[in-house]
Amino acid sequence: MANNDQELMKYMVQSSFDMGGTHQWYEFPNGYGASVTNAPMLHFYRFHSEIAVMKAGNVCYTSGLTDDVMVVNSEEEEVQVLNQILNLQSPS
Repeated sequence: MANNDQELMKYMVQSSFDMGGTHQWYEFPNGYGASVTNAPMLHFYRFHSEIAVMKAGNVCYTSGLTDDVMVVNSEEEEVQVLNQILNLQSPS
């Protein structure tokens, strides 16, 4: 388990700045990944970021963690969710 966002950085494969925010892609050794978007201009209400569980480059709705994109309200929650994805059992 990564204790903070600095430890998770080794799994980040791409980061970009657009739409007034950031978009980061993570790939984990268990076969899952994450797409993390923080673009306040795209949303009516305020939150820290949206996180999608990814598998093979697509949003994964069957990970057991969630069946949708997750909304988190702080960096701490973001790190917690990324760790949950990192610790998922490898997809079959």
